[in-house]
Amino acid sequence: MVENTLFFMAGLTVGATSVYLHKCKCDKARLRSRMANDKTQTAVILDHLERGKTITVDEAKSLYNISNLGSVLHALRRAGATIETTIVNKKGIYKLK
Repeated sequence: MVENTLFFMAGLTVGATSVYLHKCKCDKARLRSRMANDKTQTAVILDHLERGKTITVDEAKSLYNISNLGSVLHALRRAGATIETTIVNKKGIYKLK
């Protein structure tokens, strides 16, 4: 049986800060099983976010040599992760919700 996944995007703007929440129906076990024993860029970023840290494009490049963070975040969202995006001074700050 294939599980239906619901994706939606909600946005809120306050002053110069925008917050976008991409949410989907998922459980951590399913998400983890897709990334098990895999040190791909996606797994590295997922580990980073699961430790409660935030990440920006500049941090992904300097810490992990990942030049296309957007692609990695997209893959995580498709796998079921709920990632919150906060825009400050035209730069995205991402965290796991």
